Amino acid sequence: MYNELKSARLKANLTQKEVAEALKISQPAIAKWESGKGAAPSVSRLMELADMYNTSVDKLIGRA
Repeated sequence: MYNELKSARLKANLTQKEVAEALKISQPAIAKWESGKGAAPSVSRLMELADMYNTSVDKLIGRA
């Protein structure tokens, strides 16, 4: 899932900082999600990310 999060963000041409600002969270939180070094994002956050990245939650979690 972690590689998919980063890949989708890069395909959307967004920086970690831009995503963090849009979600009103810290940039290090995004970095942790993408590296797998922290807790995974919640389902509601995954839905927000999927909308931002113009993809599906299934793709973000590696199911598609």
